Amino acid sequence: MAWTAPRTWTDGELVNAAIMNPHVRDNLNAIRSIAIRKPSDESVASSTAMQSDDHFLFSIAASEIWHVEIQLLWTAQAGGGTGLDFAWTIPAGATGYHNSLSTQVGGTDARFVFGTTLATEILLPWNTAADQVSLVRAVVVNGVTPGTVQFQWAQNVSHATAVIVRANSFLIAHRA
Repeated sequence: MAWTAPRTWTDGELVNAAIMNPHVRDNLNAIRSIAIRKPSDESVASSTAMQSDDHFLFSIAASEIWHVEIQLLWTAQAGGGTGLDFAWTIPAGATGYHNSLSTQVGGTDARFVFGTTLATEILLPWNTAADQVSLVRAVVVNGVTPGTVQFQWAQNVSHATAVIVRANSFLIAHRA
């Protein structure tokens, strides 16, 4: 929906749906933003298969462009070059790019992973059993097919000790 120039109201004017909808409902839809907080921990053990995150997903209409940011709080398992891989599922015909910046909680080392297409997995390579903070950013440019944008993640190396995406991680997305 397109933005409608705000209306100047007059005293005594009768307010009805035909007046309110374009100025309230449609304008709120035009400036659509989404905020999602992860309410509980989610874990994956002994699997390198990408799994859809239980909370980080949203609908996208045809021809929309979205900017997405996730503050990902997670814990890796120790050793063996393990870490967390992530990617996205997007509607057919959609394109986009993503990258990440990560640090260990209380650590002094940071790692930046350069942008790549949304379908390409990115490895967050920390391999110590410590809490991590990663900033994940993405731009999704949709084609003509509406659908769902879904964050996915998995262990980089299968390990009996789970990788955990922590409660209070959050996603914020804005339609451009």
